[in-house]
Amino acid sequence: MTSLELARIREKEQLAAAKVIGTKEVFFLRKSDGELQYSLEFRGELVRIIRQCRPNILLTHDPANRAFDNQYLFHADHRVVGELAFDAAYPAALNRNFFPSHLIEGLETHAVSEIHFFATAQPDTWVDIGPTLNLKIKALRCHASQIKEPARMEKFVRSWFGAWVGRKAWLMLSVFAVCKSFRIKANAYKGSGKH
Repeated sequence: MTSLELARIREKEQLAAAKVIGTKEVFFLRKSDGELQYSLEFRGELVRIIRQCRPNILLTHDPANRAFDNQYLFHADHRVVGELAFDAAYPAALNRNFFPSHLIEGLETHAVSEIHFFATAQPDTWVDIGPTLNLKIKALRCHASQIKEPARMEKFVRSWFGAWVGRKAWLMLSVFAVCKSFRIKANAYKGSGKH
């Protein structure tokens, strides 16, 4: 199977998973798997999407987690995306001096209120996902080209999120590090008129 054929399959799988969880729109940047590089062009593509969609919360890989203790978490593409997403949200998306061509196209600046980093070494926010865990697993099962043993994946997911149970009462948890200093700066920018 060629890379292009696999990419087409994975796009279909992602759309199916998005449908399962009720996502209304999915953007594909069509970058080559395993070849992501930090660049201003790539950051500009993410800034464009932030300015189009205007999210309050952005979820991404934690660019500060460099423990390299898990091959999935520290996939090179994941590290690049975490750093790019953070830099796209702040300061680029909220500052009119970054990618001014977007303004000409009618895309106004936007300040993301919060960034939640997953795959973090220092979580400070816990979210109970117990009520939606089965839906999450159903969505993951849509990624058949990447999940050869669905039952094993389900067991892993349940143990991964269940591992936090002992730390936070009885909840099935998803953990994040929330960038609090970013929240303060973004809210200050919203009221300042500087963007």
